[in-house]
Amino acid sequence: MIVREFLNGDSLKGIKEKLEKASIPSPARESKWTTQTILRILQNEKYAGDVLLQKTYTSDFLEGKVKKNNGELPQYYIKDNHPAIIPREMFFEIQEELARRRSKKPANTKKAKTNRGRFTSKYALSERLVCGDCGCYFRRVTWNIHGRKQIVWRCINRLEFGPKSCGNSPSLEESALHTAILEAIRSLVHGQQEEMAAALQDTLIHCIAGEKEEVSPIVIENKI
Repeated sequence: MIVREFLNGDSLKGIKEKLEKASIPSPARESKWTTQTILRILQNEKYAGDVLLQKTYTSDFLEGKVKKNNGELPQYYIKDNHPAIIPREMFFEIQEELARRRSKKPANTKKAKTNRGRFTSKYALSERLVCGDCGCYFRRVTWNIHGRKQIVWRCINRLEFGPKSCGNSPSLEESALHTAILEAIRSLVHGQQEEMAAALQDTLIHCIAGEKEEVSPIVIENKI
């Protein structure tokens, strides 16, 4: 369920809610899930039948301190170490999608026709608002404050992985964004109304005419 929903475009938070609603216990046999648990499952190469050795190491044998291996020691990736639960190609697809969601890379237009488009292009501002702190995209979120709905855009990195991943990202009100965009458009077109009207008319003529060489001005006026 986790892999299927993730590749269909659902967020870690959305998957968490579905797992809890379906009363599926977490690996710790608890009724509540965390997005970090789901992320670890998606990143775990063991589900593809492989194993990465020396992910952690003991820095102090006397105190038994275990640290995450961030390149201090060599790691060893063993393929086909045990029977796989999911195909390796699917595992790599998951890693690519995780990287894409964290980066500024646009969604593949071919994939946008599938369910994955729900994650990337449901709204006009999707994949157009970029966090100035971490470079991740913003996502549309609906807040319910004292029974009043408020729509804001928030950094996906902060939403799914918390303030440790992105600590300085603001929440942007959608109404304020729309106002700012309209003001920017007005300032761009100010004094260029005639040129824009002419360009629009040329485009309409082309669309209405199709393969016809001539179109009556009356027809154009009626269409406009």
